[in-house]
Amino acid sequence: MKKLSIGGINFAFSSPEYPIFPLNSIFRKFSTPDSSPHISIEFSSSFHDKTYTAKFIGNNPGNWEIYKKENTYIIHGYDSITRKKNRVLLIDKNFQTGTYYSPPDTNLLTNQKGWFIPRFFSPFGELLIINHLSARKGVLFHGAALKLNNEVWIFTGPPEAGKSTIMRFWEESGIGTPLNDETIIIREGNKGTFQVFGTPWGGTAEVQSPEKGRLKRIFFLHHDSHHVITPLSPSNTLSRLIPQVFLPFWEKEKLENVLSLLEQINQKAMFFSLGFAKNRDVVDFLLKNFKECG
Repeated sequence: MKKLSIGGINFAFSSPEYPIFPLNSIFRKFSTPDSSPHISIEFSSSFHDKTYTAKFIGNNPGNWEIYKKENTYIIHGYDSITRKKNRVLLIDKNFQTGTYYSPPDTNLLTNQKGWFIPRFFSPFGELLIINHLSARKGVLFHGAALKLNNEVWIFTGPPEAGKSTIMRFWEESGIGTPLNDETIIIREGNKGTFQVFGTPWGGTAEVQSPEKGRLKRIFFLHHDSHHVITPLSPSNTLSRLIPQVFLPFWEKEKLENVLSLLEQINQKAMFFSLGFAKNRDVVDFLLKNFKECG
């Protein structure tokens, strides 16, 4: 059995057939001895290649489809190369216990058949995380995050805005701990605070850390000829937050939970627009600016 903890969500993976391959260097950071999983998945090679008489819930074309039949969700996954449906996850109504049906993976070095956990997470694991968080005051968020003295700054924006670039600059500076440059988790903490967690899914900077910290500031990145910071009021930020969140749009109640949480984040965090010239001196610029501003 393999166990992982991502954003405070504990996973347990088992297989009665083939071995589960050792975790790669990224996922090893998220391994845990915790014996109380929130989500338990069994791997099986008995692939269910049939049409289910079930209610269609939603999809991401070419990636996954979700159906519901009585107390079971049925999630179809597509092969990244052939673009054909070749994997199925049957999960209970609470998204806690399920069976993953797929042809076994092959270790190209040893020719051994088994299971690669990272392959399961795209897309099944991510969907389970989105669902789990939506019922427990949390979100999967598209953004980079830096931990400084247990406080976290988030850098977000559209593709190519500079999230990975700014994380590389922070990593090279040796100041703070980059949590991720692409995908993070935000969860409600104590006394109106929010915790930010790193995940295994990084961008081009390949920054991944299981650490967490308290949310302090959120920067909306955009290109500029020089570095410039502009404070933003809550009236200008909620509409910018929503596009950066992985939404559980297949279930109205959970979608409403996420939108409610975003409204709370919108009221609690400090927001800024950051014009970013993609120069390394952005690190000194930000540290100087917020040292002076307190």
